[in-house]
Amino acid sequence: MSKKTFRQGRRKGHSPVAFLVIALVVAYALISGASAVLTVSDCGGWSNPQKEWTFFPPAWEC
Repeated sequence: MSKKTFRQGRRKGHSPVAFLVIALVVAYALISGASAVLTVSDCGGWSNPQKEWTFFPPAWEC
């Protein structure tokens, strides 16, 4: 009988780091989307061409 090494006994799949990165991207997207919808009226509404979206921090720049 041979003893299993750490490499052989490991499941194949994504690492916990990949899961964390995906979770952070999804959380950032949800926060950015909510911020965009909730603060659009601060710059005169959706039709105001004078506003720009900044990605960090996620907000409208009038």
